[in-house]
Amino acid sequence: MSENRGDGRSLLMYLVPFGSADLACAETVLYEAGVTFHDFGEYVDEFMEDTEMGFFDLDLVWLAYEFVLQHVRGEIEQARGVDICNDTEIYTFGNFGCTTYDRCDSAHEAALEIEEDERSEMLKWFIENTE
Repeated sequence: MSENRGDGRSLLMYLVPFGSADLACAETVLYEAGVTFHDFGEYVDEFMEDTEMGFFDLDLVWLAYEFVLQHVRGEIEQARGVDICNDTEIYTFGNFGCTTYDRCDSAHEAALEIEEDERSEMLKWFIENTE
């Protein structure tokens, strides 16, 4: 019998070609931003359907950043009337574990205009990661 029985996480890390470090990075982003794995899973499913990409072709870290960006985009637009994806130059620079937001100064400033007690966990994470 296998000594790994019941260790599905280790099996997944072994099978996923983009590596356990990237999977762990995506998990950290989602956890820190307060994103449920269920919501992110639905987003990934929709993304794969829209782009006709297979799971093993995805950059999950980029998708995690993009999920947060799209959520805070709506939050900022609702609160301040600014569409940070159309009115600023922000974009998600995808590079697996080195993914980051680029040209994000204006989007960061728009996010800061929302009162601290009105910010979602995702918006707080976004602000911290666009400084």
